[in-house]
Amino acid sequence: MSEFTTSQLSPEGNPQRKKGAYASGIRNNTLVVVVTKAHGLRNVLKMDKQSPFITIRIQDQEESTKVVSRGGQTPTFNDELWFNLDGIEERTLYINAYHQKKNDAKLICCGEVDYSTALKRSTSEGFDGWFTLYWEGREAGKV
Repeated sequence: MSEFTTSQLSPEGNPQRKKGAYASGIRNNTLVVVVTKAHGLRNVLKMDKQSPFITIRIQDQEESTKVVSRGGQTPTFNDELWFNLDGIEERTLYINAYHQKKNDAKLICCGEVDYSTALKRSTSEGFDGWFTLYWEGREAGKV
């Protein structure tokens, strides 16, 4: 489950967090994506539990959650990923789920989310829900 929140910096530089999103005209726009958990992730290991993590990219900005060691197909992340929206034209989040190996990572599944809906909603409504991830054209889990 993921939730989109925004944050605007106060004149003192302290974030003032609000649920939902602002229109793109505010200076210091920040989109905060809260990755709570995933379920039904494609299993890439046969004999052991996978250690998943999520990466989210908006244009040239990419952030990752922590690795949930032996999190399996239903990991809980509870991580906030912050993105600066100043100068961002694209309104798509690219989500990838990976299994962390010793020296590299193996792609579990991926998906896209149009977050322009979050920019149109009020701060009290927010933008919260399960987003489907795919592997080779088939559903492979939700985040």
